[in-house]
Amino acid sequence: MQMQKITGGIVNTVKEREQEIGERGYALDILYTAQQNWMNHQREREAGARCHRYTYANQWEDTIKLGDNESMTEYDYLVSIGQTPLQNNLIRRMVRSVLGVYRAQSKEPTCVSRDRAEQEAGEGLTKLVQTVQQRNRMRELNARTVEQFLVKGIAVHRKAYGRDRRGDCDVWTDMVDPDYFIWDSIMRDHRGWDCSMVGEIHDMAYNRLISSFARNNQDRETLANEYSLAKDSKSFGSRYTRFFGKDGKNNFLIPSDPAVCRVFEIWTLENKSKYHCHDHLDGTAFSIAADQYKEDVEEENAKRIAAARAAGVSEEKIRLALEYCKYVSKYEIADSDMKMPEEVALVTAFPCIEDVWYYRILTPTGMVLQEGESPYAHGGHPYIMRFYPFVNGEVHSFVEDLIDPQRQVNRALTQIDMMARAGSKGALLVPSSSIPEGSSAEKMNKLWSKPTAVIEYNDEHGRNPKPTQENSSLNIQPLQGMLGIYQQLMEDE
Repeated sequence: MQMQKITGGIVNTVKEREQEIGERGYALDILYTAQQNWMNHQREREAGARCHRYTYANQWEDTIKLGDNESMTEYDYLVSIGQTPLQNNLIRRMVRSVLGVYRAQSKEPTCVSRDRAEQEAGEGLTKLVQTVQQRNRMRELNARTVEQFLVKGIAVHRKAYGRDRRGDCDVWTDMVDPDYFIWDSIMRDHRGWDCSMVGEIHDMAYNRLISSFARNNQDRETLANEYSLAKDSKSFGSRYTRFFGKDGKNNFLIPSDPAVCRVFEIWTLENKSKYHCHDHLDGTAFSIAADQYKEDVEEENAKRIAAARAAGVSEEKIRLALEYCKYVSKYEIADSDMKMPEEVALVTAFPCIEDVWYYRILTPTGMVLQEGESPYAHGGHPYIMRFYPFVNGEVHSFVEDLIDPQRQVNRALTQIDMMARAGSKGALLVPSSSIPEGSSAEKMNKLWSKPTAVIEYNDEHGRNPKPTQENSSLNIQPLQGMLGIYQQLMEDE
């Protein structure tokens, strides 16, 4: 097993990456890893786009093969053979029904205190949460998220504290488009506890970019030069060829709209040396960074030992306290027969390597606009994500199960319409001797194809000439029965 590199006795994967790359201010390796994770979820994006199309748009856009080298959409194929593609969008109706049930059951959030003594604090927190929900218009936002979850099987929110576009500082919730979301491709836990990379692609106007990441005119000029390079696809592609394939540039780095600036927010799980500490004076447990050990542990313990000696505590008890700290620093948990003397009560510390979430705001060239450890009290990333069903890491939405029954309904409708329109036409066998003088087979075809056409012919040898009505038999009851079965199958789904 390859051991992790340790620099100066302290583990810090962020600093180690900068030393290995030797280019401060850029994180191309992080951007490249994010791109790989994004590309690994191409199947989810394609399936989500297909489900979105079946829910809101044309349901005949699936491509079919007509030969070895020929393919076209189902819509174009039906039009080419003279049929009219029809659709009865039952998927949209079902999505609205589920969404209506959710809206009817939506309630205000409440905070329930488990301790009766903290009931008043719980009520105050309830008012706070409800205020935040109202400011974010969470009822509508949650409804839109549920709708997206039904269609694409992915629901993502980003929660953060800061200023919005109006300058108000508060807790804000944003809905993240799954097509712009980056997550770890090896993640398998539906709770996201095994995630090591998560992020989002932001496309924003230039003025919004400047107001978000520039603090002075120098920063503004730097961003102007940076995105001037990013917009020059020829120069950009020649400099960073590993991001591009032979068939052209990858749409991960360059947006389809040239008027927007693309920014990448990427959170990665890094390693950092820390100490798990236990203060035996007040019983608190906490963690500190490795560079805080001298101030928070060594100097604090020296002060307490000096205070204990001044108070007349024996050297034997001080020795036992120091031995206790030394043992815990090696084994973390002391033996049952060991005890920290109450007269000294030092701080014990156990060295360890912890996972820390580290964020970077990157440009398409890998330039770091912002970076740092997670600023949140929970120490994690700001994304809340749910995937369905996420068995073996796969995403399959509610709509995906309805596509095949919907296609059967559409085909049955198209067949019924075709039979109804062809009922008065069909195939007609006409002896050449029966074609009226001065007419032709083409003229007969035009007249015969019209349901109300009158065809004149010479019946000199007829014994009882009179107008005759010709009708064709049409039986669409079997297809109507099949249509009812397909609709019932969709209802059962």
